[in-house]
Amino acid sequence: MFEDIVVLGSVCHSLNDASNDQYIWKLRSIELRGEIEFHNLYREYIYSDAFKNAKRSYVDNISGKAFKHRCLRQLNAKKNLCKKGYKPHTMKLVGHKDTIRGLHCLGNYALSGSEDNQVMLWDLEHKKGHKYSEHMNWVTQVLLLDDYAISGAADRAVWVRPINLEGETASTYKHDGWVTGISKLSETKIVTCGDGGKLIAYDCKEKQNLHTCTAHDGGIKKMCQNENMICTYSDTESKVIIRDINTFDVLGSLSNDVGAPAARSQYNMVLNEIGTMALTKSNLLITGETKTVKIWDTRI
Repeated sequence: MFEDIVVLGSVCHSLNDASNDQYIWKLRSIELRGEIEFHNLYREYIYSDAFKNAKRSYVDNISGKAFKHRCLRQLNAKKNLCKKGYKPHTMKLVGHKDTIRGLHCLGNYALSGSEDNQVMLWDLEHKKGHKYSEHMNWVTQVLLLDDYAISGAADRAVWVRPINLEGETASTYKHDGWVTGISKLSETKIVTCGDGGKLIAYDCKEKQNLHTCTAHDGGIKKMCQNENMICTYSDTESKVIIRDINTFDVLGSLSNDVGAPAARSQYNMVLNEIGTMALTKSNLLITGETKTVKIWDTRI
């Protein structure tokens, strides 16, 4: 809300005057620090050298009321965040014994996976954690759904654990290589990929594979999706393949082969340099070492 007010204030003079309303910024400051501390900070600030210097700089250009608004905004932006001893974090969750490689949040919960082979489900509201120890090697990917905590690891296993579902037990399945990606298809369905080159669609509720296909001859390094398509990239093949998300049928591909030179000449990108991929409704976006974002129209 307050961020939007700041943006609107840059549109025109009338909106700028409205965005400087004293009540708005006082409310924001009180919300951040509490009413008693707000008044203490404001009283401290108006007798400070910073206040006197600011007043001396702007007194010729700003009316008294507008200047007070500026002070309130400066108090909100600087004093709250830069006050000596202020700590922006509010809690520290301790449970892992090695580097955390995966983190996913949903509501007041977070799921983390580590090189200590452990998966932790955190209740952020009550600052409590629950540990899962099924994996035999370091955890590479995690995903949190409304009713399931899901993880994949270098032991090639994907574990699906029910959360607060009475009578339902955890399930697992294996890839040919270590798990490199987990994505959500629906509230009970996921798709995973691995270093063995396979794509697997899985129903968490029914505990069964929906579709399995060998997407690449080499390992799958990256995966992204939208409502209708799923895109995978293999660094060993230097190839991107776009498939139908329901059937895994191939819709198109990009590669560095002689038969498909556009990826290098038209877009000036070697596919084995891919950093990140994203799939919108009609475009595939790829970043790489060229320091630019390349876009392919998936409708062609």
